[in-house]
This record gives sequence, C-alpha cells and structure tokens, in this order.
Amino acid sequence: MVELDASLSNLNGLTTREVSYFWRMASVPNPSGVTSPFSPPIQNASQVRAWFSARTPGIYVVELILVTDKQASTKPIQKRIEILNLAPKVELENSLVGLVNQPVLLDGRRSTDPNGDTLSWRWVQSSGPSILLQKQSNPALGLTSEFQSVSELTVDRVGRYVFELIATDPGGLNSRQQTSILISSQTEVFPLASAGADVVVRAGEYFNLRGDASRAKTAGASLIYLWEPISDSSSSLLPQKCRNQTYTVFSQNEESAVELVKAKPRIRIPSAGLYGFSLRVSELGRGLESNPDCVQVQVLPVNRNISLPNPQVFSQPIRVQASSSNVNFSLVKVLESGGGVYKTPVNHNVTMDASESYIAPLAPLISISESAEATIRSTFNCLHGSGPYPYLWKQTMGEAVVLKPLQSNCSKVSFAPVNVGVYVFELVLHSRVDGVVYPSLPRSMIVVVNDNFNEIPTSTPTSGINAVENNFIPYIVAPQASVGVAGRYTINPTCVDEDLQSIGNKTAFGEWNYSQADLRSCSSLGLSCRFTQMEGPPVQISGSSCSPEVLFTTGSYRFLIQAFDGIHYSLPVDWYVSVPAPNQAVPQADAGVSRTVTLGTQATLNGSLSISTVRDFEYLWRQRDGFPVILNQSDTVSPSFEPLQTGQYVFDLRISEPNGLISLPSEVTVIVQPSLSTVGESSTGNTQVLAQKALEEGGGGGGGGCFVVTAASGSSHSWVVVSLSQFRDRVLMKTVSGQNLVQIYYEYSPYLAEMVAQSPVFRILMLVFLIPLAAFWAFGLKFLLLLTLFLTIRLVIRK
Repeated sequence: MVELDASLSNLNGLTTREVSYFWRMASVPNPSGVTSPFSPPIQNASQVRAWFSARTPGIYVVELILVTDKQASTKPIQKRIEILNLAPKVELENSLVGLVNQPVLLDGRRSTDPNGDTLSWRWVQSSGPSILLQKQSNPALGLTSEFQSVSELTVDRVGRYVFELIATDPGGLNSRQQTSILISSQTEVFPLASAGADVVVRAGEYFNLRGDASRAKTAGASLIYLWEPISDSSSSLLPQKCRNQTYTVFSQNEESAVELVKAKPRIRIPSAGLYGFSLRVSELGRGLESNPDCVQVQVLPVNRNISLPNPQVFSQPIRVQASSSNVNFSLVKVLESGGGVYKTPVNHNVTMDASESYIAPLAPLISISESAEATIRSTFNCLHGSGPYPYLWKQTMGEAVVLKPLQSNCSKVSFAPVNVGVYVFELVLHSRVDGVVYPSLPRSMIVVVNDNFNEIPTSTPTSGINAVENNFIPYIVAPQASVGVAGRYTINPTCVDEDLQSIGNKTAFGEWNYSQADLRSCSSLGLSCRFTQMEGPPVQISGSSCSPEVLFTTGSYRFLIQAFDGIHYSLPVDWYVSVPAPNQAVPQADAGVSRTVTLGTQATLNGSLSISTVRDFEYLWRQRDGFPVILNQSDTVSPSFEPLQTGQYVFDLRISEPNGLISLPSEVTVIVQPSLSTVGESSTGNTQVLAQKALEEGGGGGGGGCFVVTAASGSSHSWVVVSLSQFRDRVLMKTVSGQNLVQIYYEYSPYLAEMVAQSPVFRILMLVFLIPLAAFWAFGLKFLLLLTLFLTIRLVIRK
C-alpha cells in the first residue's frame, strides 16, 4: 500500500475548506508491454490523504491538482514512486509425519509474493532415501508434482526425507525453505522430542531443561537424549520460534557436556543473554531419531533486570464508508486465544506500539547492530536516523509487508494489510547492563486480517470452497480436552467459515466468540485439517481429513489442529488427551484460584489440591501470558515470582507421573495492581483500572479473570465460563451500570472464589445459580423452550 499525503501543500492563505484535492494516476509500470496496463485505483482520491495498492514493481507517477472554491486550479503536481521487486516468501511446516505407501501432503500454499507475481515452483530432495530410485521400481511412488506449490509424497522406505521448495518470481528473485518428513511403518515408528517450555533464570543459577515429556511408540522404551546449543539459528528444520534468532554462545564445559545427554539436564549458565537449545531423541536399539524440538532460555544478570517487551496493537480505517458499521470496532483482541492475537479488517492501518514495555532500572536501551537492520522490512525506517534504537521488529509469518516508523525511537511501527491473511510479528528489546548488550525473549503479535463484515454473504452458499469470494480466515474449535481408554477414536473438530455459511447479523466487526449454533463439523464445510503432534507416544495422522481415525495407546497427548479452506489456515488450537492403562487413574492438576496481589510483593502459586495416585509426581508450571517472570522453584507445589509490572499474569499447571501420564492443564490468573504508595488513587480506583485491563487483556471469551465462575465450574475453559464471559463482554461492558457491576465483581470475586474452592456445598449452590444464566445466554429461546417442555412433561407425569 502506498500512502499519498498532501497535508504539507502550500495553500497560500486559503483554508482546507476552500480547497479541493484531486489525485490521479499519470503512468504505471508496464513490464509486459500490454496496450492498456492495469492502473490501480486511488482510494480517497478527493481527500488530502489518499492511497493505492501497488502490486507490480516499477515506476508509478501520481498527479495532484488543487482546486479552490472559485474553480481556480493548480497545474498538475507530479510525484514519482518507485516500487521495488521483492523476493517471494516460502512458508512450510518444519516437520511432517507419514506412513509407508500412504501419501503425505507437501503444502506450500501459504507462500506469498509481496508484488503479487505469479510464481514458479520446484521441489528438490535434499536428503533421505532417494525417491528417484523408488520411482524407478514403482511409478506410483515419489512426488505427484515437482513444479506446483502443492505435491504429495509416497514412498515405500522408512526414513527421514528432507525436501526444499524453491519459489521464483518472473524477475528471477527466489526464496527457499526446507521441510522434514518422517516416514514410519507399522513396526518402525520415529520417536517424538519435547523440549519443554521456555525458561527465565538468573545467571549462575542451576536449572533443569525438561525433555522428559519426549516419548517413543513403544511404551516404556529407553530413549537416548541429545541436547545441543543452537548456534546456527538459520536451520529451517527447527520449530518456527527458534529460527533466525540471535543466540548468545553457550560455553559447553565438561560438567554440562555430561548432563546434556539426560532427559532433564541440570546446567548452569554463568553469563546473561538469550540462549537456545535443541533436543533430538532416539529409541535405544532402533536408531530412528526424532525431528528437533527447541527451547529458549532467558538468562538475566545477577541482581539486575533487562528490558521486557509489552507490545500493543491498534488499528484505524484508511478509508471510511458511510454505510460501514465497523468504524468503532476496527480492531478486536482475540481474548480466548491468549495474549497477542488481534483481528482487524483489510485496508486498516495497523500500529504496533511497544512504548508500554518494561524498561529495567539502570538498564538503558541501546542501538542494535547493523546486521539487525535486515530484519526490518522497510526501505525507510528509524534505524537510518540518529539516536538509540533498542526495538527490533521482525515479521515471521504472512505476506511480507513494509513496516513504517511512526516515532524516531522506533517504539511504534505500522503497516497496512491489503490482503486477507495471518500476519505474525516478533518484538525483541535490547538493553545494556554493565556495558553488555542483552536481548529479551521475543514476544509475538498475531494480526488476523479479514475482509469487512459489510461483505458477509447474505445467504448460505450452495457448497464448495469457491462458492463465494474467500475473504475470511476459518475458525476452528478443538474437541474438549478428555480422558479416554486405549483404542481407535475419530477426531471431529468443529469450525466456522463465513465464506461458506451465514452467521447472522453481526453488529460489530471482530466478534470471534461464535455461538454453538454457528459451529459445524469441519468436514461438513468442505475444509481440510492439519494435525501436528506436540507430546505423547507418536501416532500416525496422515492426509488432510478433518475427522481422522487415530489409534491411541496409554499416554498423554497434545496436538495442534488447524483448518484450511483452500487459501487460508486458521489459527492453531491445542487439544489434550490422556489415556490411562486399565485400572489406572489419570492425575488431576489444580492450579488454585485466581487472585489479586500488589506490585512490589511476591506472588505465590498453589497446586496443593492436585491429585495423583503416586507420591513421586512432578509439578510442571508454565507461564502462558503476561510479562516474563522468574518462577522460583517452578517444579514444586508452590512456586513464587516477583512481578515487574502491573497487569495480568496467566499460568497453567500440569502434573507428571513416572509412568508417563501427564494431567490435563489447569489455569490460574494473577492480577497485579499498583500499590497505593506508587499511585495516588483509592483502592476502588485501582480495582476499576485493573478490572478493565483484565477484560481487555485476558478475560473475554476464555474465562480469564472470571474467578468465582472458574472456581465453581472447575475449569477456565468450561462452557459456563465461556458463556458468561461473552455476556460480560457483549452486554455488561456496553453500559456504564454494567461496567460498575463488573468492577464490583472483580473487587470481591477473589475472596468468594476461595470460599467456593474450599466448600463443595457452596460450589454446588453456585452452579445451580450459574448454569441457568449461562444456558440462557448460550442458547437463548431454545433454552426457555426446553425448560418449558421439561416442566410441562413433569406436570403431565404428576397428574
């Protein structure tokens, strides 16, 4: 998108009311030499600020004419704009799994070209058993197409196959990325590596890396562990979060070298910095080695803190239509998906703002190196000016965009997406402590860009992906986290795709909390799905079916599931399954009730109500949202942390037994409010600000901050919590009286939640009160009709 701005024009004493603006395209690039090259329309052509979408590289010449209210006009003023040819961007999954003699989908359809060029494709095998030799013996084997963005691979030999997809534009620019495919058989199955959650520790302190969730297909099989410091971060076979990061070199002394072959190596890093470790596992006696998993370790200086990123996202329309109903709802945070996920329409200017990041005392922000400039995709950005530039923005997914600076210190950048898609960015802060530069852990922001709701189909399309223009990202809901028994199960996630179904009247853009009536089987909508296993004994889910049949054995599983509508992938969702052995109970984690603490005090978590049939189980605490903190004694029942800023901190707890079973996660929220000594406000004022922040950053749709309701229902993901959270966000927060009611709730809720958690009788009474309210909001008149029918039947039976 190219912005045109005439606000600095000399009006010779006239006011803007006396002058009209007329923008027009004088000439456009014509690389193909056609008779009438396509000329992109200029939007807001009669306004002081206008814009157009330039997809073809070359020279564009735009003219501006100013006309007074007396019909006097200037000569055309020309502006010459050069659009460079940018290289395409290839996006692949870093790892896939499959079975011999069954096709595996190699999918490069998420790859994009910033200039909108038609790309040519080439799949090249980099390593593994030769598919050419296999094809010679059986023509049905190998790739179905070497020259398309999508291909299927069928082989008859077990092994790791590495392929590279090369995309080339008409100008000769290309990019490439690798993907690894592990092909197993019924008897030979690759193990699965799990490197655990990211860690924040102090320099010189001992801590454990956690690879004990890694599993092999054979129950109780002995695994060989290989941890390696990440030094060459360009490896495309690493998971996305660890690619292209700049890590501090880990000095591997003799002590740590011995530990790095264990499941839970105990190591000590003497120097502060950002470190990365990859983990590969292999099953003893079989020789099959997993794909790598990775973990990032933020090591803080002793008795000092480094700056931590807290990015915020804002959006405003570039052009406003008179009939548009989404002007005041141009960007919505997707609260149910955790922090950092936002939804906005196309043709909106999206601003990413890091000015509220935590800046550590006595840790000034510093200028980043010249090599880091390449990660900012702007031909004109703040790094070319003068002054300290500590903020490093990096796009990690989506169609490549140009980030434009808004301030000289680069704390704010903006971009204007013109195409539907998912755009992912990372922010890293750099600070200098005692003369040494330290990067922070990266914080991700996901911006989901859909078309305007004005263009929603008025009736349900007949069928098929191409029934209407594909302008919406599909939405997927994973099956409920469950406990089952060993055997074959059919997975059946539900979806919403507004290109394929009418969702009804939406009064505001971005309402992502669809009702139960909107959900359909993903398969019935004609969508395909992708299942990526993250934990548990490896299982085989081949193909792209949204309802695959899977054989589960004893163990604990976690999957990432995505839906695909032919153009766009949904955001991934987690799905957990625990399968105990016969006569074995599944452990149950309980992270305690949510609470509020004051800044400057230490917050303690409490998992003492967790249940296990064995004594030597372990606690697995993980921070899910909020500023990164150091969890002291994170493998104990009551870890503690000292919050660095006010806000919402979300943690989850899982407990792990030696037999390999891991509980389903239990979530807890800690809200940190300002102390009265730092804020000259009353306790009530603090609570009001805090409650509003809780609603904005984690409460809606997913139950974050709904203390009493969560304590009564037993889970922050229960349908009761989700339903009442929607009622709060969509009804109560729309009025002043409703906001006051929410304020009172958040002030007294933590105390009531503790009473509910400790009294089964009180919990039952609360559920009796809450379930009808939640059902009425979720099902509306249907609930009233069912209740009336039930009461009528009871009356007839009595008579």
